[in-house]
Amino acid sequence: MVRFVFWGTVALGSFLLVKSSVDSWDNYSCEPTQVVVEQYDTLWAIVERNCDGSIQSAVDDLVEKRGTELVHIGQVVELTSKP
Repeated sequence: MVRFVFWGTVALGSFLLVKSSVDSWDNYSCEPTQVVVEQYDTLWAIVERNCDGSIQSAVDDLVEKRGTELVHIGQVVELTSKP
């Protein structure tokens, strides 16, 4: 019985640890700001300079919001945090 409780506790703890890690994989925060695109900028570079956390998730959400991944010099890109 003690073994059952021990291994059950280990399994539950491992599950909760993994779940917690997976839940935070796509979290990010960006300072709400507007960035003017400069020469050689990409969405990835803009997000990397202005956000913390999952850069990939921030870029994916930004592309979804904008409808395109293309940027042009002089465009304004509005950054927000994940809701």
